[in-house]
Amino acid sequence: MVEIALCLGVIAIALVAIIGVLPTGVRVQKDNREDTVINQEGLLWLEAIRSGAQGLDYLTNYVDTITISNKTGLTNFYNQALGGTPPPPPNANALTNGQTIIGLLTYPKVTTLGNTFLTNLVVARVRAISGSAADKGPSQTTRDFAFGYRIISEVVSVSVYPPEYLDPNAPGITAQESASRTNRARLEPENVPDVDQRPGAGRSGGEKPGAAFYFYPGAMRPRRIPTFIARADRGAFTVVELLVAISVLSLIVLVLYGLFDQVQKALRSNVAQVDVLEGGRSAMLLMSGELEQMQAGNVPVSTNLYIALTAAPYQQVLVDTNRINVLQQLFFLSHFNKSWIGTGYRVLSLNTNGIATAFANQGVGTLCRYSFSVNDSDFPYLASSPNLPGPRSDLFWQVMNQALNPTPSNLTNYQPVVGGMVHFRVRAFDNNGLLITNNLITNMLSGVMMATNVFNKDVEYAYAFTNRALPSSLEVQMGILEPHVLERLKSMPPLAAGRYYSNQVGAVHLFQQRIPIRAAK
Repeated sequence: MVEIALCLGVIAIALVAIIGVLPTGVRVQKDNREDTVINQEGLLWLEAIRSGAQGLDYLTNYVDTITISNKTGLTNFYNQALGGTPPPPPNANALTNGQTIIGLLTYPKVTTLGNTFLTNLVVARVRAISGSAADKGPSQTTRDFAFGYRIISEVVSVSVYPPEYLDPNAPGITAQESASRTNRARLEPENVPDVDQRPGAGRSGGEKPGAAFYFYPGAMRPRRIPTFIARADRGAFTVVELLVAISVLSLIVLVLYGLFDQVQKALRSNVAQVDVLEGGRSAMLLMSGELEQMQAGNVPVSTNLYIALTAAPYQQVLVDTNRINVLQQLFFLSHFNKSWIGTGYRVLSLNTNGIATAFANQGVGTLCRYSFSVNDSDFPYLASSPNLPGPRSDLFWQVMNQALNPTPSNLTNYQPVVGGMVHFRVRAFDNNGLLITNNLITNMLSGVMMATNVFNKDVEYAYAFTNRALPSSLEVQMGILEPHVLERLKSMPPLAAGRYYSNQVGAVHLFQQRIPIRAAK
């Protein structure tokens, strides 16, 4: 039986090793998703804090608390609508809108109280805005399982001139020239434990949380390992021993196979999510870099920016509500050297050869891009198409080609950017950070045409910015479906595919970014 014990010991070691691989694969997937969310939303928060955006009222769905502390005390601001455990005090300071949230995050790090300086620490607890769509429900249960992080916002003074040359009493030097405001934010996951658990060890107040590894010197001492080699006079195995050994070995092999299969599934899922996150991040970087360079044509027949729906919104089922997915098309002008460039983005359906054939009207498609350029001298004089109502430049015609037609003739010119797109929405904001609307209290600019599309309780706006009109910023939202769900969806008939897709909200990954338009007046 000694040999059987040795066999079981070796198999037990292998079993422990394989079991250790499973949480490693899951942890890598989790870390990659969290890093992508923090990197993506860091840009969103920095731009909102930099510009002092006022119209981000949807932030009340994600910000739990904001705390401002200094040596005089601590002030908490709670989101009463989100509740929490324990619930906030009934008379606590409330986070009622996006303007309040951004205003608190822009609180200066250093303030004065009489003749003394106060160092303020501004910390916000936030639930992820992007990430899995399954975590975006309004219920407390959904929010408790969502990924959260902390924002530490620091708005500090920075000298414009070197300190040795800066004399605040020198003539001609104003306060605005001597110092300006800058901001930086640090986003970090919550509940990061200290790795070193020794008495007296751990993080100090000024250290950044994170993992740490400690190594201690020691001596290697040889130790005699007892031998288990059988004596030569030992007899052979009996049939009962062989049967027991084979039975135990078979059972362990089955367990190992099941664990190995789970590890493989976790790794495949990790690879698929990495592809989705990288694709979404690359598409967002491409689009944000181009949109920042948008410029106005400054001629009456030029369309600087065009945003419109290409299909009816689609609903996906959450635990306690329904999520609305929107597919839009986008056109904008930009200027480079001595050429005007018109660029268009659309969510299209591709054939088996990867060529765009029609708009994606079944709720999922491929985000595609196409651009066309003309010389400066030709741009103001090229006529627009007579088939399109309203002022449209030739670039709009060349890129969008019958934008209101379900099957424009130039779709084959569009090149794929990222597949599995189920949500593509672009919204325009004014210089106060408010959504541009045509309601009773409107903030429409001169040269802007708008249309409203209402679907149940969802309101979507279509824009056409002409002549010199440009928005101050654009908010781009994207939702991408995981590849394995997308492949299964393609193999189903339309009716069954619609039912299957409506229940796959957990396989949708969201990306969101606010992009400033540098040339906006």
